[in-house]
Amino acid sequence: MDPILYWSPIEEAPAYQTELLNTDGISYHSSLTTSVKLDSLESDQIHYWRVRAENVHGFGTWSELYHFTTGARSFSGLLGFSDFLVVQNAQGILDPPEGAAADWRGFAGLGRPTERQQVGEGRWLISTGMSGGCPTNCGEYSSFVRRSVTSGWSLLYPDDFEIRFTAEGSLHYDRFGYVTGHEGGIVSGDDLPFELWNIGTSTPDDPSDDYRMILAGLDQDGDGWGITQTDHEISGANNDPQTDWFYWFNPADTSPGTAGYDAWAAEALATGDGENTFLGPEVLGRMVFVNWNGGSVDRVYNQNMPEQGTIFRLETPDELPVPLLAAPGYDSQQSPGGLSFHWSGVELDVFRIQVATSRGFSTVVLDSTGVSPGMTWPFVDAGPYYWRVQSTTGVWSDIWPFEIVGGATGVPESDDNLLPTEFRLYENYPNPFSERTVISYDLPVASAVRLVVFDILGRRVSTLVDSRQAPGRYRQAFDAARLTSGVYFYTIRAEGFSSTRMMVLSR
Repeated sequence: MDPILYWSPIEEAPAYQTELLNTDGISYHSSLTTSVKLDSLESDQIHYWRVRAENVHGFGTWSELYHFTTGARSFSGLLGFSDFLVVQNAQGILDPPEGAAADWRGFAGLGRPTERQQVGEGRWLISTGMSGGCPTNCGEYSSFVRRSVTSGWSLLYPDDFEIRFTAEGSLHYDRFGYVTGHEGGIVSGDDLPFELWNIGTSTPDDPSDDYRMILAGLDQDGDGWGITQTDHEISGANNDPQTDWFYWFNPADTSPGTAGYDAWAAEALATGDGENTFLGPEVLGRMVFVNWNGGSVDRVYNQNMPEQGTIFRLETPDELPVPLLAAPGYDSQQSPGGLSFHWSGVELDVFRIQVATSRGFSTVVLDSTGVSPGMTWPFVDAGPYYWRVQSTTGVWSDIWPFEIVGGATGVPESDDNLLPTEFRLYENYPNPFSERTVISYDLPVASAVRLVVFDILGRRVSTLVDSRQAPGRYRQAFDAARLTSGVYFYTIRAEGFSSTRMMVLSR
């Protein structure tokens, strides 16, 4: 995935112009689009860029000049899956392997297969299933991630996976009960012609760490699991039939070999229930094979299924790629208030963000997990800050500095037209909070203000304001780093006005 430039849009602007410049200020890329995707940037280089908006007189003034650095790690790693391959067909090992995914739809790796992929005439692609929930763009890699990476990346990284077409095939269970009449039922006498395997981390030739996974099927047309009359939209022509769907599950026992699968299968056959005590979590779902240009949907196909002996391999990098920071920009100046953070990472990953007032992150003011790009946090105190983002597997981004300019504890917002007409104490934001929150209040007239925080027993834990203040709207930060989780109250008293609200500290 190539890096993408972000900026704050102006609602009335019909278009934007962006420009990339080298260290001498000479432009080497210009674009008249509302978003910019950068191709083939040189690694380990500093790149400068700026943007300006169109108006009725042409284009306005240029924004400030921002810069970013391209690391040595390939941007393509942000795709999550690094390759989709066929490493063996009916005649044996393919050296080199063949592709097994639609590179023209954003899939990484070798891309589209050639006639070498199969001994027969078929050429098969891995994709996500067409359905009412995915009526368009089902062929895109982004749709594959959203629909088939059903449990996130934590169960995938850093391992690789294989689909092995064998004579024995796999016992499978009826994912939603379309065939058996009850969810999880075993489909008797309808073993699927392939096996699912986790083959460990970067050890494709070492079977000692491989374990067999559990397979669930979804026979949508009720005629047995296999190729269907549904044309996949992976290409424009009406000649790409897809199979029924299949799902990957870990066994409860993921020790190398088949012990986990065998234990699940034994209980499934004895009870008729595939969702038994030996079934582990779902890893991937809604997957299909697409017979690319394989024939019209009237069941005249060059192949009904990949041939026996075929092995598909799905590879992931050894670790999630380094998140790429976007905004707030490197060394940028920001106004106090809600600040949105944007970065690029593997789609569907959940991240951890940290903001500190020291480059070494010894003074962290924000540490939040389970967040996504675009999250917002209120900053009111002026000064330098540093931010970074961590992926699920613990990889940290670069550290980018920014500065809050014009903010200060207890200083009102500057717009005189917004002066309040009555006293008011607002709910703190965020609430609940994990370490730091902001309390806002209105003063219609100059007042002696006292803002105090109490614990649930009524003991004062912090005096945030104890001074005379001019009329205005105020935002006061409260740092609870030294307090334990629980319920707290904050009270304001000003010129006869008194109000109390509750907040929850949750770590």
